[in-house]
Order: sequence, then structure tokens, then C-alpha cells
Amino acid sequence: MKRIILTSILFSVSFCFSFSQNRVGWWKFDDATNFTKAEAGKPLTQVGTGVEKVDGPDASNGAVVVKKGTYFEVDHGIAVKEKETYVNQYSVVIDFKLPVLGVYYNFIQTDVTNTSDGDCFINKSGILGTYATGYAPEPLSPDVWYRLVVSADLGNSYKYYLNGSLVKLCDMQNKDERFSLDKKVLLFADDDGEDSDIDIAEVSLYDGALTDAQVAALGAAGQVSTGFGNSKMNKEGNIKIANPVNDFVTIICPDNQTIQNVIIYDTYGHVALQSKTSDTKINVSGLEKGIYIAKVRIDGNDYYLKCIKE
Repeated sequence: MKRIILTSILFSVSFCFSFSQNRVGWWKFDDATNFTKAEAGKPLTQVGTGVEKVDGPDASNGAVVVKKGTYFEVDHGIAVKEKETYVNQYSVVIDFKLPVLGVYYNFIQTDVTNTSDGDCFINKSGILGTYATGYAPEPLSPDVWYRLVVSADLGNSYKYYLNGSLVKLCDMQNKDERFSLDKKVLLFADDDGEDSDIDIAEVSLYDGALTDAQVAALGAAGQVSTGFGNSKMNKEGNIKIANPVNDFVTIICPDNQTIQNVIIYDTYGHVALQSKTSDTKINVSGLEKGIYIAKVRIDGNDYYLKCIKE
């Protein structure tokens, strides 16, 4: 059951601690014979039979559809800190795609019995959040791959990120209450059916709260997830953008490859610019400063590159 939320006002002094941020779980869903296989940590436990292979962000990055009523149980192994009852510092990274809007989706369920409401929803309007945490300001789009990061340092901060950018500094959440983790946590579960079919390409779990810089380094869905500060922006590593950019984006690729088109998305997956030219230099002077994701189609293959506009 959910921890009971205190109704009294708590006055406390905040102290700074140095938390570890090791990846303790990593699941890629690439092996069609074993969707619960772990690249790091323990294998997932699947509850229900509704998991099927679907196309991922690119040909080398597989994905599954997790159907309504099916979910995964994660035995995360994160140690509880001294004088705390539950795990209060963690981060969850999920690469996902919404098939449609108009339904609810849920990512995280801290109640291992799944008898109370989930803890990280996308509502029917495509808005990320919950009543307790508050909501991101813009809706998401269907049929677009996103990388969600939930970074929790309960008692200090609780944050939502999309594609490397902070989209919601959530309302304060206390330690050892609703958003704390027990020994296990559920993915894509909800007690009353607000867990519609969702495409998932990758999930990672960290044993500390990721910082803004670390989340930015992880980038967007479809980028290589080998750790922080990774300079490769695709599986081959030979197609990239020279960041930061000002008025023009320059796409670096081998001479024998041809760019067919480029679509630049903002943090929420909305199309900010589209170019059907084969030029490697694209005018982005009309875009506001910020982090974007460029989907570059080269010889029939899509590559997702981070673009930092200054």
C-alpha cells in the first residue's frame, strides 16, 4: 500500500549529500526470445502475457509493446540509507512512444501490490505528471520516441525530463512516502486500468538522483546509452552534429552517404523545422535557444542527433 502522506507541516533544514549514481538496472528488449533479459542488474519479472515485439527508434534498437494489464516487476537492489525506511534517491530512464492520445499511460508504480494509483502518468491530453507532483506544461505527440527521466531526491527535489531537458520541477515530495521505493518497483502498472498499450525501447534504473548535466548527456531516445558524457550520437558514431549551433546546423556524415531529409523536434516532440534538402547545412536561425532532436534520414535509415541551439 502507499505510504500515508503526512498532513502536518514539516519544518526541516536541508543538507547536501553526495549520492552515488550507478546504473543498477538496464533492460533493452532487443532479444525477442527473452524480453525480460537484463544488460545490468536482475532480469525483469513479467506479470501478464501482453508483451510483443515492435519496431524501435531504429533498425538496431528493438522495442516491445506492453499491453494494458501487463507490467514488469523490478527487483532493483538499491540499498536503503541509514535512518530511512525506503529508497528515497533514484532515477528511472524510459524510452517510449505513445501509439495514440485520448487514453492514460503509466510508467511507475511504487505500490508493489498494485492496489493503489500509479505514480507517473501521461493523461488523455498527452500531459506528463500527477496531481501530487504537478504537470509538465506542454502535451506530448503520438508516434514520437521520447526519453523520459524521473530524477528523485525525495525531501529535496523530484524532476521530470524529456529528451535531455528539464520539463517539470515537481512539487516537493517527502521521504519515505508515496514516491519512495520499496525493495521492488513496478513498471507500466496501474490498479484501475490507466495503463494503456505503450511502446518501450529501453529502461534504466540508477541508484541516485541524476543531475541536469547528466540527463542532458543521456540525450534522447535512440541515442546510445553507454553512460554519461557519451559523444556518440548514433550506433555507428560517424554521423553527428557539430554542437553548439547558432544560425546553421552542420551535419557531419561520410562522403558516400546522402541525406534525404531532416526533421528537428523540440523537447515535447513537436516538429520545429523540416528540411527535404540533401544539404549538410541547415538554416535554424528561426528557432529559439534550447535543446532539440534532429531526425536525419540517410540512405533510408533514421539517426537521432542532439542539437544545442545558442
